[in-house]
Amino acid sequence: MPSPHASIDSQDLVRILRRLPGRNRDVVRSMSIEGYSARDIAERLGMSEVGVRVALHRSLKALADTYQEKGL
Repeated sequence: MPSPHASIDSQDLVRILRRLPGRNRDVVRSMSIEGYSARDIAERLGMSEVGVRVALHRSLKALADTYQEKGL
């Protein structure tokens, strides 16, 4: 099992993000990596700000679960 403090390189990040459906991947990348606000993302994707935050939370949870299960 990987250390909880292990870093993720860019290839790992791409592989992990591919596990998400398109819109969820876009939300995670836009907010967590590129630093856009929930408002910016909501406007671009035609979602509510709450919807963006919910999608982000669920996506990050799914990624964390997958990461722990598979040892990525």
